Amino acid sequence: MSKITCEHCDHKPFRTERGLSWHLENIHGIRVEDEPAGSHQESPEDLALRSQLLEYGVENLHYMTHIANCRSILHRGILSHRLAEEIRHVDLASSSVQSKRDDIAIMGRGRTVHDYVPLYFATHTPMQRVLTQPTRASAPAIDQDDLVIIDVDAFRAMRIPGMLYTDGNAASDDTTFHQPPVDLSVSIGNCR
Repeated sequence: MSKITCEHCDHKPFRTERGLSWHLENIHGIRVEDEPAGSHQESPEDLALRSQLLEYGVENLHYMTHIANCRSILHRGILSHRLAEEIRHVDLASSSVQSKRDDIAIMGRGRTVHDYVPLYFATHTPMQRVLTQPTRASAPAIDQDDLVIIDVDAFRAMRIPGMLYTDGNAASDDTTFHQPPVDLSVSIGNCR
């Protein structure tokens, strides 16, 4: 296997060009084009998705994690809950919510919510509030400075095969799961 290295830092070699591209874009802010500009026409579905994201001002989706997990994320990428269970990491999840999420089957796909990466349209979510704000009964679960929000390009993420999104909390009984392409107004509207 060839070793792909970053010429901008001493980060360990990458296994794939895709891993290096993610690293360059997200760590160094260097945009890496997948294809030369103008090399293909966007499909009507892609144009509709871009239009909706632009209409709602959504450039990024957001992933919430503990700062201690960042090194692993740089090395392995963002993992689903199920895959993250196989490695050492700081888990921010509530055990009662997670047991419910493990039982939620996704649209006849033979998967549960734990087989997907949770990305958010907003950075200030109920989960963020529960983790960082004290209540009368308890102190915050983590210090605000230990919570990291990682931005993920919304257009690219929404085009990943198998991508799903919801109109609410995935653990809630009244939440509906959607596959692109459908109108994002309900999902995004519920975040504002």
